[in-house]
Amino acid sequence: MSDTIVSRLRSLPRQDRRIVIFLAVAALVALIIGLAGGLLTALVRAGFLPVLPESGYRFLSVHGLSAFFYWLYFAQAALLLGFSAAERGNGGGKTGLVKHPLALSGSIAMVLGFGLGLLASVMGSPRYTTARPTYWLMNR
Repeated sequence: MSDTIVSRLRSLPRQDRRIVIFLAVAALVALIIGLAGGLLTALVRAGFLPVLPESGYRFLSVHGLSAFFYWLYFAQAALLLGFSAAERGNGGGKTGLVKHPLALSGSIAMVLGFGLGLLASVMGSPRYTTARPTYWLMNR
């Protein structure tokens, strides 16, 4: 029982560590994409980027989807899977995920959902906003 959480995380099977690292990296990528979307939104709103108003709303949708939703989903999933796999070995038993294939398929489904959400934000009509796109046209 003298094991620390760090030593149990280090003793995870390689395949379980890969899932946790994959989700942590996905969280950072989603955060960076969200920050870039926020920066582009600010540049469009300030008039530094001459694009259509709908593009500004698309950037805002990318920012909202990435920075407010998916990076948190990925980070929470990485923490929950990592801690649950490590806590399994708390009594001196073996560590690791009980249902590794389920964790892997869930992680892949999350990344696919993120990709499809970004694709829909860029190609479709702008989402995750309450103002009309004509609002920006009238207030430029």
